[in-house]
Amino acid sequence: MSENAGTALSNPAASNPGTVAQATEIAAKQAGFKERPQADLEKMSGSELSEYFEAQKASNRGGAVAKPAPKAPQPEKVDPLKDAAQEAMRKFKVKVDGQDLEIDESELIRGYSHQKAANKMLQEGTTARKQAEEFISMMRDPQKFYDTAKKLGHDPRKLAEEYLAKQLEAELMDPRDRELAETKAKLKHMEDLDKAEKEKIESQRNEVLKQKYAKDYSDQFVSALEQTGLPATKPMVGEMAKYISRAAKIGFKMTANEAAQLVMEDVQSAHRKLIGDSDGEVLMKLLGDEVANRVRKYDTQRLKNPEQHLKTPVEQPEARVGTPRSGKRMSSQEWRAYNRTR
Repeated sequence: MSENAGTALSNPAASNPGTVAQATEIAAKQAGFKERPQADLEKMSGSELSEYFEAQKASNRGGAVAKPAPKAPQPEKVDPLKDAAQEAMRKFKVKVDGQDLEIDESELIRGYSHQKAANKMLQEGTTARKQAEEFISMMRDPQKFYDTAKKLGHDPRKLAEEYLAKQLEAELMDPRDRELAETKAKLKHMEDLDKAEKEKIESQRNEVLKQKYAKDYSDQFVSALEQTGLPATKPMVGEMAKYISRAAKIGFKMTANEAAQLVMEDVQSAHRKLIGDSDGEVLMKLLGDEVANRVRKYDTQRLKNPEQHLKTPVEQPEARVGTPRSGKRMSSQEWRAYNRTR
């Protein structure tokens, strides 16, 4: 009889293990492992039992227990049925105008927000209307009327006295005088209405004329400046307006062309005073490259076509200094001479 057979006879559980748990326990005892509760061994899987035996061997040898390698994270599985169920849960059935509609969550929230704002505005309107009705009701109640007047800063006693005084005055007045006073009051009311209507019509008419004359004057000013050779800018128009305003103060009606000519003379005089004694190099520096190039271009064209730039000389009358002639117009030179003497 062999050694294994003897072992089997001495240990009947080995020859007939019965269950896996019993066989595992017997093997652990034969290997010299410490006894482990049977309940734990029964719950272990094959891989867990293998790890358990390795740990026991390491413990008996005094070695460290080897920890199993961490498992790699498994990718999250996408369940299409679950996503479809969640999507269906985000939709709600609502009844609109008697019809059942499916509305998603975002649209439902947006509609609720709009409805909330509309309800707030409606509530504010209802509150304002209620306050107006309460105010009208207070005005109809004499006691509340005087209370309200007092809250608004009026003296109820003074209001009552003034009202009663007017009523007594009307009652004690002679019937003919009362009728005359009422007639005068009606006439005054009608006159006030008529006056207000006329003022409104006159104001509208003046506004139309103002716009028309403003456009006419603007066109005249621009045309006069272009004929004179000055740029149609706001400063130039402002200088023209100054001359016309001064002339109007002494009863002289100056035209836009005359004012533009005076402004042109002022500009030329100012330029002569500023750069009259400067040489060519200084002039070019004062004018700048852009303006100097425009001057060169103009001078070149003038030399190519000299006849195009010739102007017929016009005999200018002598400027006479003195008071404005009644019934006659002054020339621009006469006006300038007169304006300088004042």
